[in-house]
Amino acid sequence: MEEGVIQMFVDEARERLANIEAELPEIANGSGIQDPELLNTIFRTAHFIKSGACFLGLRAIRTLAHRVENVLGLLRSRDMEPSTTVINTVLIAFGVLDEMLDDVEASDAADIEPLIEALLGLISACLPGERLPALVETREVLLPDGRPIFRVCEHDLIQARRAGNFLYVVEYDLIHDVMQKGKTPLDLLRFLEKSGMLLDCRTDPSGVGDLDQDISRRVPLYILYATILEEDLVRAVFQVDSRYIHTVRLEEPGIALTVPLAQHEASMTSLGVTIDEGELDDMEAAFDKSLAQAEELAHAAAEEALDTEPDEAENFNCITLSGRLTIERAPEFKDLFLKALDAGVDFDVDMTAVESVDVTFLQVLWAAYKSAEKRGLCISVAGSIPDELKETAALAGFADLSGETQCPVGFPLLGERIKGE
Repeated sequence: MEEGVIQMFVDEARERLANIEAELPEIANGSGIQDPELLNTIFRTAHFIKSGACFLGLRAIRTLAHRVENVLGLLRSRDMEPSTTVINTVLIAFGVLDEMLDDVEASDAADIEPLIEALLGLISACLPGERLPALVETREVLLPDGRPIFRVCEHDLIQARRAGNFLYVVEYDLIHDVMQKGKTPLDLLRFLEKSGMLLDCRTDPSGVGDLDQDISRRVPLYILYATILEEDLVRAVFQVDSRYIHTVRLEEPGIALTVPLAQHEASMTSLGVTIDEGELDDMEAAFDKSLAQAEELAHAAAEEALDTEPDEAENFNCITLSGRLTIERAPEFKDLFLKALDAGVDFDVDMTAVESVDVTFLQVLWAAYKSAEKRGLCISVAGSIPDELKETAALAGFADLSGETQCPVGFPLLGERIKGE
């Protein structure tokens, strides 16, 4: 991938905004906003920006795009009249989004509260009184095992159901379903955009476990999705095994329960590239083979690319990593972090000389954090954080650009300090 996923998102978002700008005369006089095709294009632009910002942890961009999407959704359903005030507010919001995309690293510091209040005022003005609380109420979405995975605005759920949509939670694997196919998460978002609406998405690093467990083969990406397609048809859209698809039930107030689809195998495809079960088995076997080979070559790799001084290796005050932090060296890193944690002391990790990072290394790094948390130890980042690490973490959905922890789904090693509470 020549460009980073963040820059890819920015480029596409701005291209979509430019297309809207070309239609400004019709939008401004109110005729365009009543054209269903153009209105749908405008809505999809807001939806794409919200979805991409959601995945990348760009909180302010996501919040603003979300409220613009709400307004446009009400315009599409004819619950809101396209008044001059509505049109102007939407255009101002798109202009602010365009400015925020100029510097995404600083976007979370933008003062968007007055604009958010204006958009909420437009929404509130056209909703019946009994639906106003739904603008601020949220509902917790639980996985079948009882784990909370999303907290979603009640208004979004009501609008989705009023439009005749069914709700699903689908679990993708960033390794097998995306990266090994030469795709990015943005490709997945574009693909799903064609058949429904993404209400929320998040990765789940907690599924990686800690260093006392085997290295996971999956990096789960959960998506809350609304579509008019029923269960017997939706498998073809998601293109994953049916055990990773759950329907959402809203019967109980305040929560939403997910129920697995019937145990029926969907076609084993991913993002339009067909694979059979044998090919999937081959990929998993190759994964295992890589780890086994890495075990045999761990000592040689350490001599070549791990710059830990003898006194540091003994005391584990600082672990210095360099070179390529990839799947082949995963057992080496796991063993190194375990030894440092077994020493029972806080330690630093210096990654300033890192050349490249893959998702498997992030899994080991996350597992080290979880193990430190269990033992009440602290891991600190010494020196600057390499852009390669930030980019890979963002690609995997583990962190935002600011480096701040996105609890409970963030990647704390991109913050200033890791501390087991």
